[in-house]
Amino acid sequence: MKTDEITTWLVRRNQDYVAKRDGKLHLSKRLVRLKDGTNVIGKKLPTVIVGCDYPDIKSHPGDALVAAVRWVHSLDRDCSRFALVLANPWEENSNQKGPNNKKKDEILTPFKTLARALNDGPTDLEVELLLLHRPGTLSPPQSLQNPTWDTNKDKLNRWKKRLENRSKNTLPKLATHLKDAVDHNSFRWYLASNGKEWSGRVEGLQVCSIDTKKDSQGILAVGKSLDDKQGCKKGPSHEFCKILSGVQDARGLRGDSWVEERFTDKDVDGVAEVIRELSTSRAVGDLRKMDKEHHLEARILRHKVPLLARRQSLSAVSDNPFQFPTLWHDEDGSRPRYLDALMKSGDTPWAVEIKVNSSGSLIPYYSHGITQAVLYREFIRTALPFHHWFQDKERGLKPDECEGMVVVEEVDYDLSELRKTAHCFGIEWQEVRY
Repeated sequence: MKTDEITTWLVRRNQDYVAKRDGKLHLSKRLVRLKDGTNVIGKKLPTVIVGCDYPDIKSHPGDALVAAVRWVHSLDRDCSRFALVLANPWEENSNQKGPNNKKKDEILTPFKTLARALNDGPTDLEVELLLLHRPGTLSPPQSLQNPTWDTNKDKLNRWKKRLENRSKNTLPKLATHLKDAVDHNSFRWYLASNGKEWSGRVEGLQVCSIDTKKDSQGILAVGKSLDDKQGCKKGPSHEFCKILSGVQDARGLRGDSWVEERFTDKDVDGVAEVIRELSTSRAVGDLRKMDKEHHLEARILRHKVPLLARRQSLSAVSDNPFQFPTLWHDEDGSRPRYLDALMKSGDTPWAVEIKVNSSGSLIPYYSHGITQAVLYREFIRTALPFHHWFQDKERGLKPDECEGMVVVEEVDYDLSELRKTAHCFGIEWQEVRY
């Protein structure tokens, strides 16, 4: 059901509602708010109804629940319980016959996970999650049990095996030679979660790579790699082109494209000079303005931006950083969602989501970080096939006690409401300068 169908139905039930954009709270006009849901759910509870046309309902499932919590906090009365009604948001359009069960679970499971996290959280705020079916019949409150991950058990076991094999990889001689030649702390090698590629990065920005199966040759490239010079017109590739041409005499490379150069051990000195120039630009030049989230992530992982949680410092779980794969629902074919930073304090793992605003929609974007941190944390707690990887001697962590954190760039804007919302879900909130 779409918003106009929902509001038409509410008018027929003589139900007062608000379905317009709230600029102060940054709420979508498609988040239908009822201060008293008696005529809809039979209970005098603040109620929010979400339809299939809510923004990003399929790509960012669960964001509407976090937004609803922010709305409840704005009400002029104390409230310890509210209702969230999902009006068939998994349907493509109003003419579709019957629900698409795969899309239903893809959207419904994250909502259930967030609802359970809220109800089990450190505050007294709770939510009832209901489904609205045509022609306006409500289901009872949804059961909020943990996902079993049975459907994707084989996939999770494959991922775990890759992570175990990943830890056996050692840095290739070419990568070690280049790291020593660059001799700059901002240049680090990352190893992909599947263990297939080493990625050389300057403060999070990839500048080169080495295939683990062809480790005698590397690729020097920044930004999107293209077959022609069009990539030099804007973005990181443009800055790379300027730097590359500026050190052309020293680099000794022989490539056909300005945005991608292959190199071997004999080219290391020239490549290192390019990377040192890139490091300078990443620190004080044009590259500092680009890919800012990865910039902050890199500085966090090498402890240049310290994170504290409950008076304890967080540190990276792995010396060779990578993005940890997770799932948000247990349907067949579900795609991985990658955690920004997997960190730890003592034997407690931390799922850390990092946000640096560049789009202008700061509140919704940072609010989405809360959704992500909850879903990452709950996956780590409940995905039993992964638990042995956390618990082995190398790491010695307790995945069922995983915690979550959102880290955002400090801005000249009051974010106290987001901090309060994160706390409701048991998520730590930290604002940093970098």
